[in-house]
Amino acid sequence: MRIMISRAAKRSGLCDDKGQPRPLSSERPLEGPTMSSLAQVTFCVIGIMLIVALIAHKLAQSATVFTLFLSNPGSSWPSVISALPQPPKPYHYDEFMTWLKQTDFSQFKQSLKWQPEVAEFDIDAAAQGKFGPWLTGSFADSAIAVAKSINKYSFMDDILLTGNLDIVGAPGTHLYVLRRLLEAA
Repeated sequence: MRIMISRAAKRSGLCDDKGQPRPLSSERPLEGPTMSSLAQVTFCVIGIMLIVALIAHKLAQSATVFTLFLSNPGSSWPSVISALPQPPKPYHYDEFMTWLKQTDFSQFKQSLKWQPEVAEFDIDAAAQGKFGPWLTGSFADSAIAVAKSINKYSFMDDILLTGNLDIVGAPGTHLYVLRRLLEAA
């Protein structure tokens, strides 16, 4: 171990061949970090700070973070959701789609930032859309069946109230991801 340390000291140029420190002279001042390495560290720190700030900003915009941490207990959000028309229960895809197509959400325009749209829930249309060519075979049929069994509407409260669709995927994307997951399993 001592030999390795003395070799490293020799390579650094601050020690002689025997591993003894060289005397400091005016010809060879003690070397510190160069300006370029200080600049690199500074830019790295600034970059990390920007990334953290961006993540914090995105989280602050997230409806989920808002409802979990910032909404007050007397908020009217639960009352708005409970006043909305409720889909038929238990959930069945075909019954839900019929209900959604017949329900008029325009009367809630003042309270909702986003009104449910049929295209956001229509698995059959998504299977025929731009992801259609990738939705073939037994895995695709299973993905469609699984997607139809999930009541996506029950997860939409935050989206209805904030209008932030960044936290949910389109039906076509869900089908494609489900198919790939089933294929990988």
